[in-house]
Amino acid sequence: MLGLLLGRRQVHVHERSAELLVILVVVLAMRVRIGLGTLLNIAIIGPATDTTLWLLDEPDSISVRVGLTLASPFVIALGTSLYLGVHWGPGPRDGLMTGLNERGVSIRLARFLIELTAFVVGFVLGGAVGWGSVWAVLAIGPAVQW
Repeated sequence: MLGLLLGRRQVHVHERSAELLVILVVVLAMRVRIGLGTLLNIAIIGPATDTTLWLLDEPDSISVRVGLTLASPFVIALGTSLYLGVHWGPGPRDGLMTGLNERGVSIRLARFLIELTAFVVGFVLGGAVGWGSVWAVLAIGPAVQW
């Protein structure tokens, strides 16, 4: 798979599978309708991320890195709106977001709570935390709602 190490792929698949399974159970319990988009989201996000990281070099310029970090919530929001807009079914996180929205929680708050939960769990498990992580938690919800 594009020269990626087997161990890295296995760790990525196992970590992502556990997260997705928990979210998918919650989404199904909320009776959010899943579809082809749900399955494609689960199957494609990880490999697409790995492929992108493999193809693109990390920018050397701090201004480019800051610009990409600042733009990322809006790119995520655009992608979310595009695939939710075709009504093929939400991915696990977006299913949770739309399920909460159907129960009266704003998209902004629902997505903020989802991102905050992922942030806290990642921190507790020893993940790196920086200003970009905080920016993502604060900006993705409003960007998706917009």
